[in-house]
Amino acid sequence: MKINLYTIVFFVIACSLLSCSTYVGEEVYTFNVLYCKKAPLGLKYNEYEVVEYKKLFYSPNIEGCYVKGKLHTLNVYKSDGVISYTNEDLKTDSLFAKYIGIPLNRKIIIHHENMFDNGTIFSCEKRGDSIFVKKTDEIIIYYNIEQK
Repeated sequence: MKINLYTIVFFVIACSLLSCSTYVGEEVYTFNVLYCKKAPLGLKYNEYEVVEYKKLFYSPNIEGCYVKGKLHTLNVYKSDGVISYTNEDLKTDSLFAKYIGIPLNRKIIIHHENMFDNGTIFSCEKRGDSIFVKKTDEIIIYYNIEQK
C-alpha cells in the first residue's frame, strides 16, 4: 500500500512540475518598452508628456526598442532632452549598460493576464495595443507589439 501511495504522490508532483515548466502563450519578438517613474501631482520633469495610470501620474524615464528580441535603440529621458544609444554603444560600455539595468536581449511571452519577461512573471493589464505592468513606484509599458 505504501508503494502505491508513493507512486501516486510522485506522479502528482511530476505532473505539477511539468505543467509549471510549459508556459504557453504568444511569444513577442518586436516591441518597445517604456519605463516610467512616479511623478508627484502630475508635475513634468521634462518636456515630455506624463502618463496617467489608475489616477496616478508617471513621467517617461527610459525607452527601449527591441527588434527580434534584441535591444536596437535605447532612449534615456533627461531634463534637458533625450539621449539615444544604439546596441553597439551599450555593448562597448558594459558598465553603463549595467547601470541602466535594461537587458540587451529579451524574451517575452504573453498569456491572458500574465506576462513572462526574461524569467520573471508579471501580472499585466492590456489597454488597446499596449500592456501595462505596475511596480511599486513605476510602470512599464510595452507597446508596438508584434508577434512572430
